[in-house]
Amino acid sequence: GETVVKETARIAVLDSGN
Repeated sequence: GETVVKETARIAVLDSGN
């Protein structure tokens, strides 16, 4: 994504959800 922070946050959520 454009914002690294947003991308990292999304990945973290996906990882936690998984």
